[in-house]
Amino acid sequence: MNTQQYSIANGNQATAHIAYKTNEVCTIYPITPSSEMSELVEEWSADKHENIFGSVPTVFEMQSEGGVAGALHGAIQTGSLATTFTASQGLLLMMPSMYKIAGELTPNVIHVATRSIATHALSICCDHSDIMAVRNTGYAFLGAASVQEAHDFALIAQVATLESRVPFVHFFDGFETSHKITTIEGISDALITTMMDEDLIAAHRDRALNPNKPVLRGTSQGPDIFFQSREAINPFYDACPDIVQKQMDKFAALTRRKYRLFDYVGDPKAEQVIISMASSTEIIEETLKKLNAQGEKVGLIKVRLFRPFSRKHLMEALPESCKSIAVLDRTKEPGSTGEPLYLDIVQSLMSVNDTGTTIPKIVGGRYGLSSKVLSPNMVKAIVENLKREKPKNNFTIGINDDVTHLSLPYTNEIRIQDSKIGTDTDFVNSLLGRLLAGKGNDLPVSALPVDGTFATDTAKFDIRNTGGSLPEWDTDLCTQCGTCSMSCPQGAIQIKVYDDSFLKNAPESFQSAKSVETDWAMDLLNYTVQVNPEQCTSCNNCVDSCSAKALVTKNKAVKIKKEKANWQYFESIPEFNRTKIDTTKVSQQQLQEPLFKYSSGVDGCGESPYLKLLSQLFGDRLLVANATGSSSIFGGALPTTPWSKNKEGRGPAWSNSLFEDNAEFGLGYRLSLDQQESRAKTLLKNLMPELDFDLAHNILAAEQRTEAQIVEQRKRVTTLKAHLTTVAKAEAQHLFQVADSLVKQSVWIVGGDGWAYDMGYGGLDHVIASGKNVNVLVLDNEVYSNTGGQMSKATPFAASAKFAFNGKQKQKKDLGKMAMCYDDVYVAQVAMGADQEQTLMAFQEAESYDGPSLIIAYCHSLAHGIDTQNPSQYHKARVASGQWLLYRNDPRRIEEGLNPLQLDSAPPSIPIEDYLKLEKRFGRLFNSDENLFSVTVEQLQKRVDKRYWKYVEMSSSETSKTEAPISHSSY
Repeated sequence: MNTQQYSIANGNQATAHIAYKTNEVCTIYPITPSSEMSELVEEWSADKHENIFGSVPTVFEMQSEGGVAGALHGAIQTGSLATTFTASQGLLLMMPSMYKIAGELTPNVIHVATRSIATHALSICCDHSDIMAVRNTGYAFLGAASVQEAHDFALIAQVATLESRVPFVHFFDGFETSHKITTIEGISDALITTMMDEDLIAAHRDRALNPNKPVLRGTSQGPDIFFQSREAINPFYDACPDIVQKQMDKFAALTRRKYRLFDYVGDPKAEQVIISMASSTEIIEETLKKLNAQGEKVGLIKVRLFRPFSRKHLMEALPESCKSIAVLDRTKEPGSTGEPLYLDIVQSLMSVNDTGTTIPKIVGGRYGLSSKVLSPNMVKAIVENLKREKPKNNFTIGINDDVTHLSLPYTNEIRIQDSKIGTDTDFVNSLLGRLLAGKGNDLPVSALPVDGTFATDTAKFDIRNTGGSLPEWDTDLCTQCGTCSMSCPQGAIQIKVYDDSFLKNAPESFQSAKSVETDWAMDLLNYTVQVNPEQCTSCNNCVDSCSAKALVTKNKAVKIKKEKANWQYFESIPEFNRTKIDTTKVSQQQLQEPLFKYSSGVDGCGESPYLKLLSQLFGDRLLVANATGSSSIFGGALPTTPWSKNKEGRGPAWSNSLFEDNAEFGLGYRLSLDQQESRAKTLLKNLMPELDFDLAHNILAAEQRTEAQIVEQRKRVTTLKAHLTTVAKAEAQHLFQVADSLVKQSVWIVGGDGWAYDMGYGGLDHVIASGKNVNVLVLDNEVYSNTGGQMSKATPFAASAKFAFNGKQKQKKDLGKMAMCYDDVYVAQVAMGADQEQTLMAFQEAESYDGPSLIIAYCHSLAHGIDTQNPSQYHKARVASGQWLLYRNDPRRIEEGLNPLQLDSAPPSIPIEDYLKLEKRFGRLFNSDENLFSVTVEQLQKRVDKRYWKYVEMSSSETSKTEAPISHSSY
């Protein structure tokens, strides 16, 4: 039946094609590197492509992978053929449902593009830690080594699960197979139909929950029968390997592509054998071919079916001549006697040790964590190790382990890589400096921190020097409003004020003007706007934001030499005294030093300006819990970080836990800090007889509402710590350890809309309901930006996105309104490009509020189909059309007899249609049928107007307010 239909595809595409053709329901959620599979099935469903059953599969995005697994469970329990696609933490979040699905013997296939599990650090690269973490769920595991195998095994897994009733994980290596593009021989619909047994499908449907044949599943059991029930599944798992092999044989008869559960390649009388699985087997096979051609006797066993593990099929594949075996695992299990595949092989060989059979020497080794390359030289080193009288066990290959000395030596080519690194010699020679120079693979184990902790303030050494233009400042036109600095995503354009003494030695090209701030008129201060030319990315956002047109772009090549000298001098000018800055004015607030600068995000990033503002206002006492996503990647991806320090060495302390638990993670900060502060106050009270009474009293009674008050408290605590070193009591030492908690610290929980609106919403809701003093900043760019632009519940109606190919058909979730259901939560919605003063006010009010606060910040994005060099027009149009409302809800106003909600948006002044035309993501709406378009736009306009008047009513002190028609003038 082989029709030889060749096509070009990657592993994700090859797998998604089969999954779509053989299933009726696809529950999806994005996670790198598997997202493309979900995107494809959603697009095909939107375009009404049919599966082999002649129907269009239902594709539905959930709020998290846990939700995906729950919906998948429900779909297959009610008789549908259903599937999903995931990786890494996503697979772990499915784990509880996977146990249930397997325990109920319900057929389905989960397709996994393998990826490292976040441990000491996050990595989107490949290893097998994710599939190994769920190997005990009861799912079968079928691993593909190539794009062709991913295509073929997707089908074999589907038919095998239907026959065996054991659910399957079909896995292949993330990026190395998922994104590898190659030519494959496609599987036709006719062949798929031949493989898919109608009787098995009917049997699956017949087991579905049905009120016409009611049954009970998911019962609660006691010790009398639970154990026996678990053992009752054994025959299904015993039969599963032979079923998979049978389906492989059936597939081979139809395609001439033959697979076995354990495929052996190499010398038929091999003495040394390597056992591995997935993409590593390709390079191992090629290397062993060359070694055998040189007279070696070596072989490879490719593990296809990892679970259920078949001892019988393994022994059939192993040559009788084998003297030594190396089992390669692409994962690490700390504390174990060996990694999973190795232990399976050892147990299998031990169990056949009868009739005096000589067992080969068996060693295990780890390779390829987080896509570390496995080279031919490394494979040769593994073979050489096997030839030893006592080969090294539990070895590693591909790194230099100079701590526990487990690594095997191997030869390697010398590579020279060019990099642009700052001139700080200490940094160049440091761990991060060597990483920035591209020398990470050469670093020994001892060079790496044992707990994943790295220094901040390092982005300054990563000289970006991109773009072809620089802003030029016109001192005569400048109004000194600070807008340019506030809008700069990089912190590359900064402002300082200083006295005349700093102009004496300034470069001739250094520009300045007299400050126009009336607060400083008596000080006769000078004012300079200066760009760091090596960190400016030519994003144009500063020029776009300047209404006075005091900035224009000039050729970078012409200006860079002078501007480098100007910047160097600018840096030598001291920062202005923070206690003298009126932070309610953007014009003054932007004098605060940014402690988030020079990020590696996209040029013109819509998220960075908010983080920079956060660092300016509170950076020297700031703790950030950052959800996994775009902001965690450009904020925390090695080798450098934009989170910085001031000259005193203080700055934001930053950490990332996971995607889904960030709100809870940040709440943990607050609980810990509160406990430390409480303990410090108790110890201080107990030690008052030993200390300066006035000092202790002033520390305990101090208000810390303003910058000046916090500075004074910090001085007191410094004095206290000095006194404590002279007190010979254990309590003094204990207080010394927690004394810094007596200075107010600011906890901010930061993440994107995918986290806040979807996956992490349950945790977010719980945290803001806690009453604890935490601040939440939602960087809302209305898509899953970090995974490629998929729809979230923040995506607005009619906007096209991945997972919403034809445009989203539901309105945007009103997260702020939902949060305001709690009377004690500060809530604000801001758009920096529309109103910087309102944004600044919201940040300060949120931080000063002694309770939970939530700021929802609009972030423009490339995914919107906009000109990111001129983003302010979109911010302004969103607000002017009523698509985005500006407001602040402050519970403290209730104490003054005022309504807590202040609506900062004016009535919509332009039609919603005018705004939608600006962004390409709404293009499908404008390309739709004329009648449908008119009806849709009319409905959108009514919805926008209704929402505005609802907020007017909510913000009014009156009990009700009559809605009036809104006149939309031209823009």
